[in-house]
Amino acid sequence: MDYVIYTDESRHDGPVSGPFMGIGGLWVARSEKDRLTKALQQLRREVGLTGEIKWTKVSALKLESYKRLIDFFLTNDFLRFRIILVEKSKLDHSAHNDGDHELGFYKFYYEMLVKWMESPHRYLVLLDFKTNKGSDRFGELKRVLKNGMPFGASILDLTVNDSFQSPLAQLADLLTGCVTAAWCNQPPTSAKGEIVRYLEAKSGVRLILPSASPRPSKLNIFRINL
Repeated sequence: MDYVIYTDESRHDGPVSGPFMGIGGLWVARSEKDRLTKALQQLRREVGLTGEIKWTKVSALKLESYKRLIDFFLTNDFLRFRIILVEKSKLDHSAHNDGDHELGFYKFYYEMLVKWMESPHRYLVLLDFKTNKGSDRFGELKRVLKNGMPFGASILDLTVNDSFQSPLAQLADLLTGCVTAAWCNQPPTSAKGEIVRYLEAKSGVRLILPSASPRPSKLNIFRINL
């Protein structure tokens, strides 16, 4: 089977944004991508979300609309989500990445992706646009993934995606932001805190507890041991 992976990151811009950063991926069966995209576009119109879906846009006014988006993810069997949480205070780029923060960042992308790549499947990896200092970060990540994935699995491509034009990429942003916020002690009385509790209640998954196994599941949460 072919999969499309929409990736996103949250709270990666320094300690002020919280103790953890999250790197997430929404895995979509490629045969269902167009159907799910149209269904999500229709849902956005129904609930009055005319702009881009983003975790940062969750508010009390739009709370019920964003709950419907969580329902959309949970009730569609062709959607799965994985996120890796990184405790930022324990990062030591000088010791492990030759002082290159950006290199360390993409190593975590590798860890999030490679554990769910299985034979005989093929993968199209879509990264959210990010300005890099390194001129070939995306090409480097693609090459390392090819070397690390199991025999029989393959990458169709790894490229940049315009999330503004992609509702499924925006859903990846919402889920990544939600889980990362839970690890960064999102105030429970806020609208975002309500979305955290809603996802936990509907999925039966405690967001601040790592999943027992890295094996593919509906909602997989991994805290990397640095």
